[in-house]
Amino acid sequence: MKKLFYLMFTLGLTTTLNAQKAPKYDKIYYKPVHFENEVVKVEIDNIVSLPKETKFRMSITNKTGDYLIYNSEESSFTIPDQNVSAKDKSFIIEPNGSKTKVYRAFGENLNTIESFTYVCEGFYQVKMQNPLEAENFRLPVAKNNFTVGPYSVSHVGHKKATGKTDIKFTANYQGDNLGFIFPVNIAVIMPDGNSYATANSKVNPIILKKGESDSFSAYWNRMPGGSKNDMQLREMNITFLGVFVEGTPVKVAGKSISIEWDEAMTDGKN
Repeated sequence: MKKLFYLMFTLGLTTTLNAQKAPKYDKIYYKPVHFENEVVKVEIDNIVSLPKETKFRMSITNKTGDYLIYNSEESSFTIPDQNVSAKDKSFIIEPNGSKTKVYRAFGENLNTIESFTYVCEGFYQVKMQNPLEAENFRLPVAKNNFTVGPYSVSHVGHKKATGKTDIKFTANYQGDNLGFIFPVNIAVIMPDGNSYATANSKVNPIILKKGESDSFSAYWNRMPGGSKNDMQLREMNITFLGVFVEGTPVKVAGKSISIEWDEAMTDGKN
């Protein structure tokens, strides 16, 4: 899995057709719904069904200080006589953060359904272990490969220049939990003795299952200190404090929600 992780989570959408179907419209609109518990808050709105598609917007808020993983890889609708699925890559929500995704499912005559029951599951709270200690990686390169606990890390390549230095690695995870890589925590120690964080400050964490691999990188722009910290000329010691971590997922209970059509909005928009 790349950046985003495949676990055996479940998002089920169980749709029960009413005995009386909705009148014929080009689009059916539904009322927004939400639920929350002590870990997660889920808000679903902009729910609309077309003849061959149902789509909605889901906002997920992580109410904890832990990372939260949500996977929709196994999401599905259950509608009589047809196979309808809604799939997207799983993703991670940072502590006390939130993310919004639009989901789409495809089928037939979906604009005749007045209501369905939404069984929302597939959230896992991740209990992080202590970060693993890794040796420094020296530029110019002394060796291309190193291990950090259950991670095998390889140097892919780099460009070392005064104005910018960048470097790329790949890592393979062979642990029995979840492997997390946080590229934002990569730093470099320069000859002036100071540590400088990577300028790649907005990259997302990488999540790996056992046997999976992914690549990650870091870069630094021109250093202060003149020739003493000239990256093209000086040795650079890259550090990985807080970069390699293992986590254990703990399942969070979901909830069944009834989604009902909004007759007034449907009439107004058709």
